[in-house]
Amino acid sequence: MMPRFEQARKFTVDLLSGPRVVFHHVPKCGGTSIAQALRLRYAVSFAGFPTPPIYRAVMATEPAADEASRARLVDEFQERLLLYYLYSDIRCIAGHVRFSQVAHNLFSKSYKFVTTLREPVSMMISHYFFLPRRSAEIFTSVDDIDAYLESEEARHFGAVYPYYFNGGSAHDEPWSDAAMCKAKKNLRLLDVVGFVDDIPRFQRQLRDHVGLRLRIGHANRSVASREDRKSVITPTVRRRIEELSAPNIEIYEFAKRELQR
Repeated sequence: MMPRFEQARKFTVDLLSGPRVVFHHVPKCGGTSIAQALRLRYAVSFAGFPTPPIYRAVMATEPAADEASRARLVDEFQERLLLYYLYSDIRCIAGHVRFSQVAHNLFSKSYKFVTTLREPVSMMISHYFFLPRRSAEIFTSVDDIDAYLESEEARHFGAVYPYYFNGGSAHDEPWSDAAMCKAKKNLRLLDVVGFVDDIPRFQRQLRDHVGLRLRIGHANRSVASREDRKSVITPTVRRRIEELSAPNIEIYEFAKRELQR
């Protein structure tokens, strides 16, 4: 029999929390605003994936790991943490965590899995202007837009959608045909796929398909002015961003075409 204290705790959580939700926060896809709203809504039962502590935990156990190995270890750590939260019956789990086939197979009947996507070119531009605000402990610095667009990070970010949703090993190349197909298949499994350019519609989807009413603000506004962006993002730079973002664009257009409710 459940102890009285545990009974009381569960009753309080049931009373104050909404339906069980996993929010996959893809970088620069409006997720900070959504996660803040979710944290307020699920104040008594919320868990996230704070990057710096996870990174430090990985480095503490694998100090000699190279950059690629660190990324793989962080992904594996986060998947296990996601499963821990799910088995702990945390009512809202939100953060930078890749889609886990294992987690979805085990918990899709009790949890709703949701995400948001953003138009890929504007997403990469936003990511570039966000770079100076990132943790220097985790990320390398980028001097200018040309250097960034030639970096491995930009190449990876151009395929962040298939990377987040292919459900395979972090070693899989996200721009491969196999990863792209898996990502599309797995996105179909999500209960809600919203779009940053229509947050009111995303809120209606949460209400109608999840049973969750959420008020979403606007966090992480860009510090770059419109003039700064215009001077940096020339037509040549934009074409290069479009080339790098080809995997994201394919996934985004698929989701817009096939997954809007």
